Amino acid sequence: MPGLVRVILLALLIWLIIRLYQRFKALGQQRRSASKKQSARPIENMVRCEQCGTHVPEKEALEQDGHYYCSRAHLPRHR
Repeated sequence: MPGLVRVILLALLIWLIIRLYQRFKALGQQRRSASKKQSARPIENMVRCEQCGTHVPEKEALEQDGHYYCSRAHLPRHR
C-alpha cells in the first residue's frame, strides 16, 4: 500500500510541474506577442506649434504657409 501512495504522489507531482511549466510558457508567449504589437506601431513625425511650442503629431496638426499649429485657436494669431 505505501508503494502505491508513493507512485500516486509522484505522478501528481510530475503532473503539477508540467502544468506550471505550460502556464509560464504561455505567459511568456503572451508577453512577447504584446511587445511585438507595440514595436510594430509606425513612428509618427512630431511638429512644433508656432504659437505655443507644443509638439503634436503631424497628422493632427494644422498647417498654413509651412507653419504648424496645434489648434484652430492658434492658427490666426500667428498672422
